[in-house]
Amino acid sequence: MDKPTGNGPSVTSPWYVIYRHPSNGMHIEYFRAANGSDELSLFTQVKGLALIYTDLKVCARTAVAAGDDTAIRVLVGERDAREFGHAAS
Repeated sequence: MDKPTGNGPSVTSPWYVIYRHPSNGMHIEYFRAANGSDELSLFTQVKGLALIYTDLKVCARTAVAAGDDTAIRVLVGERDAREFGHAAS
């Protein structure tokens, strides 16, 4: 997977994360984990451990492979970067 570089996400160079909501209707977000090696650790609630994508095509292929209940969130600013534990430089 790719690692975010540069000054952080922007409208012209966004970052992406894959997330899912549980099917039981609770409003809990789970994000694709950067270190997830098996089905149990594939997703995490800790945003700082979320896998950040800089390539939408790679992110979309991974989201489709992860299942029907996944979606992609687009990160476009410093606030989004900080929310996911990445300070813009």
